[in-house]
Amino acid sequence: MIIVPILFIVVGVLVSLVLAPVVFATMRAKATWSRTMARVESTDDLGDDGHVPHYTFTVAGAVYSGRGSISATSYKRTIGTDIPIVYDPSDPRKNDVSSSFWRHGWLAILALGLIFVAMGICGLYYPNGIVVFGNP
Repeated sequence: MIIVPILFIVVGVLVSLVLAPVVFATMRAKATWSRTMARVESTDDLGDDGHVPHYTFTVAGAVYSGRGSISATSYKRTIGTDIPIVYDPSDPRKNDVSSSFWRHGWLAILALGLIFVAMGICGLYYPNGIVVFGNP
């Protein structure tokens, strides 16, 4: 069936050409944001997916709060401690936990898209599948 490989190619191209640039643009914008330390006030427990921190921080005497966009199991034990965050100096209400994901996550998304494209091409080239072990 030729539709499935074509769907893989379309999804891969969309992920590579649409989603990866959006994440890259977010990464570039956050790279210009200011950095500070924030106090973890609480966390959302996501079970096996980790914990999302809720934090407060101060900029020019004003207190702001935020919620991390990335979860990690290490946040559970950080309640009451300081974590690094980034914030938009023109609007500190725009803030996030300082994470290496935004510096490198777009590469993982781009790679995922390219893997989908490669799988679709293999599906077109080898319509009966690729024999990995043994005889077909």
